[in-house]
Amino acid sequence: MTQLTREAIEQASVWMARLWADDVSEADKQAFEAWREQHPANDCAWQQLQRLQQKFSTLPQPHTGSRVLGRSQGPSRRQFLLWGGVSVGTLVLPTRWPQHSGELYTSAVGEQKRLTLADGTRLIMDTDTEVRVDFNHGRRRLYLRQGRVMITTAHHGTPFELETAHGRVVPLGTRFSVYARQRQTQVEVLEGAVELRPAISGGTSRILAGEQGQLTGTDASAAQPLADGAGLWTAHKLVATGQPLHEFIAELARYHPGVLRADASLHRLKVTGVFMVNDTEAVLRHLAQILPVRVRHFTRYWVRVSAR
Repeated sequence: MTQLTREAIEQASVWMARLWADDVSEADKQAFEAWREQHPANDCAWQQLQRLQQKFSTLPQPHTGSRVLGRSQGPSRRQFLLWGGVSVGTLVLPTRWPQHSGELYTSAVGEQKRLTLADGTRLIMDTDTEVRVDFNHGRRRLYLRQGRVMITTAHHGTPFELETAHGRVVPLGTRFSVYARQRQTQVEVLEGAVELRPAISGGTSRILAGEQGQLTGTDASAAQPLADGAGLWTAHKLVATGQPLHEFIAELARYHPGVLRADASLHRLKVTGVFMVNDTEAVLRHLAQILPVRVRHFTRYWVRVSAR
């Protein structure tokens, strides 16, 4: 029986998201087939994911509730990938992390941690972050499962790299930030340079100081200028420049204990400013003062922002 790996499952999820995208190309389909044939574990992971999709597709349709609440009558593709990634990882993979050994560091929601690793590398962990540190005589490797980290590498003769589900980030003597999101990994370089290496592609991209780039699993973007306020999250600051309010609330929710949501109707409102995320309630009160919105607390841990 083919032995599944977490890496194959994660790559299969990336491919499924890509094949479902509106702009999927023939080149993408050919690259997917090449990946699938590359190793038996890849094909096995793909078949497992398809079977899981079929399972969710046969769930009972919530007809009455859907009409009343205005929701869709079945799990969306995005919901399936969220549920499926957890279910596959739980049901068919061992609980250990066979390829990702090392010491585990985590931060809670709303918490930031500062660490100095054994080689002198300095690490700042953002809210709700999980990273493994695996140092040995032949390599220095970090595995960022979720969240965001700021890394200042130390001078050392052993190669250093950081890995996420979307690929690898190889620094060239630098200070840089890596944000592992659902569909991509965001990399910002403040000093030095890094190389971006997608998980399932041979192409690379070099990002220099003052630039940023993204990994999607199948691609590494070209360098782009850093956004305003890049790196200020390490000082508990969230910077917005004409940002749609619902996107701002989604980012603020990462620091808020419990559930924080914004109505879809708020997408036309924009927010600009620098906000301290170590007091999310103060930020919400400020938003209610400067924008036509209402902040409703259903419970202490369930908050919704809606139009006023």
